[in-house]
Amino acid sequence: MILYYAIATEKNPSPRSYFFGIALLAQIGILGMALV
Repeated sequence: MILYYAIATEKNPSPRSYFFGIALLAQIGILGMALV
């Protein structure tokens, strides 16, 4: 999935890719807070 988004964003960046990145960072942050 990460490879797909890396290839898809290089060839044709779409707003969906940016929102996917923001959501991914948010989920990592929530997971970090839950573990702490």
